[in-house]
Amino acid sequence: MCGDPHTAPLPRPHENGGKYYTGEIAGTWTEGSDITLEVVLTAFHMGRFGFRICKIEGNSPEAEREQLTEECFNKHILLRANGTEGSTPNDPYYHLGGMVNSPYKMTYRLPEGLTCDGVNTRCVLQWYYLTGNSCNPPNEPPEFIVNPLLGVCGVVSAYPEEFWNCADV
Repeated sequence: MCGDPHTAPLPRPHENGGKYYTGEIAGTWTEGSDITLEVVLTAFHMGRFGFRICKIEGNSPEAEREQLTEECFNKHILLRANGTEGSTPNDPYYHLGGMVNSPYKMTYRLPEGLTCDGVNTRCVLQWYYLTGNSCNPPNEPPEFIVNPLLGVCGVVSAYPEEFWNCADV
């Protein structure tokens, strides 16, 4: 879910209870507000970013392992708040297209009604990067396809590299 292999021994290094987990809240936001997110890439592989939030009841590593699931993240898929480069409003993805200049700054809208107090409930923000250097991501808008000769990922080629990261917010 957050970058560690699912088969890694528990606790996984970047999850609650793991050696790199700090429990530090990376941001404090207001429900329904627009937030600016920044991503730094060390290698440009085209593709797109997406962001989701999972609300966890409780603060224990066990609560996180139980509740931090695809289903939980899919309850709160963040949507773009503006139409600056890389997207249009209400699009869940920030499309990189040919924009090679990192860092990437993008504005997303937080869902109404999603609150976490950081004590009894925690919100975990997930960043997802689907690359597009070996194939084009499925359903990619034509204006963001850099090389149409690559074909669609999973149809004419294997699925591309994917990356995940999480932060407590």
